[in-house]
Amino acid sequence: MLTSNFNYPYGFVFTDTEYDNIPSYYSKEVILNKYIDFYDDRETPQILIKGSNFLILHGNFVHVGKEKNLTNEELSSFLLDSFVSNYDTFLDTLDFIGGRYVVFAGDQSNVEIFTDATAMRSVYYATDHNLVASHYNLISDLIPTET
Repeated sequence: MLTSNFNYPYGFVFTDTEYDNIPSYYSKEVILNKYIDFYDDRETPQILIKGSNFLILHGNFVHVGKEKNLTNEELSSFLLDSFVSNYDTFLDTLDFIGGRYVVFAGDQSNVEIFTDATAMRSVYYATDHNLVASHYNLISDLIPTET
């Protein structure tokens, strides 16, 4: 039997607050000097910042386009560009991504979150904090919660 000493494997926390009890094997990326993305070192997300906008892709995914398959880097760039300039194209492109993933896209004042089509990538959030995470118990470790 495979065992692990890791709580919240392949997880993430996206927030605008610094927490000191994040798992020690998580890395931290500060986004636009406002948001913080913590993630398990074993699964590095695609993080792209252009000007005052950003995009983060967490999880396992592959783009299967009608005419061309984009690499993960190309996909991140295309998604961010279309999120900013052509929202309909952004939404249409999401339809051609397969896998278990979550996308965060936004700027200093607004963040939008998109899960894969079947919501296979778990995403939990706190209603009274700006906090989104991959595991419910990870949130409850960070802030007082009620189920």
